[in-house]
Amino acid sequence: MSLQFSIPIIPIGVFYDITRTLKMFELLMQHGIRCIEVTLRTAQALDCIAALKNTFPDAMIGAGSVITRDDFKASVDAGAMFIVSPCVSDALIELSHKYKNIYYIPGFTTPTELAHALLMHVDVLKFFSCSALRRRTLFKSYC
Repeated sequence: MSLQFSIPIIPIGVFYDITRTLKMFELLMQHGIRCIEVTLRTAQALDCIAALKNTFPDAMIGAGSVITRDDFKASVDAGAMFIVSPCVSDALIELSHKYKNIYYIPGFTTPTELAHALLMHVDVLKFFSCSALRRRTLFKSYC
């Protein structure tokens, strides 16, 4: 499955309040941004994902900081259309193959992680740099 976004960035948010989350995303929508990643760093994150999906059904809502299979499943149940994890997880890659309409985007930092994900047939990845100063140098060395 191929993932293409019509915008060059995906905003990422840590949300504690559904009302404020909806207002913030409405502002993003007014500026043509129809996609967001809600990190699972708060107790309200799944409720925020559900509220965003219910309020903006045509938007691409995703879950971030997903580490476990339970978090993956709960995010999908809440309405996430894509899942981002901070690592390359074989368990999540295997689980993602069971969901034909859900994109799994593992994060990587090292060439070894990148190669492993590609060998596991992952076609979209998120680059996590270990330092903003080294990001460009690291990324250029991988290409």
